[in-house]
Amino acid sequence: MYNDYATIYRQAGQSWLSLHMLNWLLAWLEQQAWCGSSVLDLGCGTGDAAVALALQGYQVTAIDRSEAMLAQARLHGELQHATVNWQQADLTTWQAGAGYDLIISLFDTLNYVLEPTQLGALFQQIARSLKPQGWLVFDLNTPLLYATWPECNHVIVDRDDLYIYNVLDFDDEAQIGIGRIVWFQRQAEAWQRGSETHLQAAYSDQQIVELLAEAGLSVVARLNRDGEQADLVQATRVVYLVQASDVHNHSAAIPPILD
Repeated sequence: MYNDYATIYRQAGQSWLSLHMLNWLLAWLEQQAWCGSSVLDLGCGTGDAAVALALQGYQVTAIDRSEAMLAQARLHGELQHATVNWQQADLTTWQAGAGYDLIISLFDTLNYVLEPTQLGALFQQIARSLKPQGWLVFDLNTPLLYATWPECNHVIVDRDDLYIYNVLDFDDEAQIGIGRIVWFQRQAEAWQRGSETHLQAAYSDQQIVELLAEAGLSVVARLNRDGEQADLVQATRVVYLVQASDVHNHSAAIPPILD
């Protein structure tokens, strides 16, 4: 997953949403009197948000499961002369590291964590990694979005050199979205075809709030992708802005990530 597609990702314009959310996020955090310097990007993809933060002077560590995506991220960082600590890790087995002022996970990355037990354990690791008064910011596709997926084909790029469409479906019983990305890229006079299948879990707002609370984290705000108050009844994407409920006891035992 995100292996063959890694070289197509930025060409498809799929970096824009993370950068769009980042544009208003830092201003929002400053209004909350946040003045941190260290940032962890979980599921950094091609590294656009991580590089943008590094260029603004933040100390950034960026993690992704896909080595192919990290290769694109490193190249992007080099071209932009940005210093980022790139690391390969799977979020379902990632272990907490040094304390961070801000942890982000953008563009529905956490929907790729398919089991609630895994997501809850990840929140535990995140809580352990946050400094006191640190923030966690992530966005999720909502169950309402996945309800539109069954037997749906969606063209996302239609250009002379690139054509991409998604074949979407939803397993209501398992609450798993199934998205098959198919693309055709022009190579000289021929077209090269590729495809990948991605799975995402649909989490309710109640599930997210409860899993965060178990990790000692509480939701401060729920916004839409433009930084405005989210309508939880109609929203297809929600941005969660989260802070520790109390000062963390970093010496406390943290349950391991479950397989």
